[in-house]
Amino acid sequence: MKKTMLSLAVASAMVMSAGSAAAAEGAANVALVSDYVFRGVTQSDGGASLQGGYDYDMGNGVALGIWGATGVNFGVEEIEYDIYASYSGEAGDMGYSIGFTNYMYTESDAIGEVALGLSFGSVSIGYYSASSIDYTYYELGYDMSAGGMDVNFHYGNDGASADMAVGLSKDMGGYSLGLTATTHDTADSTAALSVSKEF
Repeated sequence: MKKTMLSLAVASAMVMSAGSAAAAEGAANVALVSDYVFRGVTQSDGGASLQGGYDYDMGNGVALGIWGATGVNFGVEEIEYDIYASYSGEAGDMGYSIGFTNYMYTESDAIGEVALGLSFGSVSIGYYSASSIDYTYYELGYDMSAGGMDVNFHYGNDGASADMAVGLSKDMGGYSLGLTATTHDTADSTAALSVSKEF
């Protein structure tokens, strides 16, 4: 599947904090991660992954994007490429979002997933559902800054297992350097590095 806390600068299909209307704009991103971890589980069999994408914010709450990753390995190495769309807004102090992501692979079947998100300041709540594989995932996140670094705390649960992660990132000369430690009920714990850049 898609994206990881390891590549903190790679824009997510579901932005949990909603912004006010602005001019339309696009941004590209690229990242190299030492292990592509998604929801607590390695997607690259513990190996490195080159990732990148392009996001277009239409300025009216609607955002579109495409994202890809190499090194994906579910018994055979393949490339992942995702397309997604979302709508986000605000209601008082609360941010909200709704979106859809289609996860596609060169050697595996595509998976479509609906996502709903709420945010309250630095706290975010997410709900994800992929009906084609009878999968539901809930997550809770908290973001803060400390010592000149961005810090992210994550807890997720799919009903059968849970994962937790702590991510640190720091901007260094236009590049974002990251370190994320992840634990999972049924998978090996990981500590992975990332370097990413937005254009």
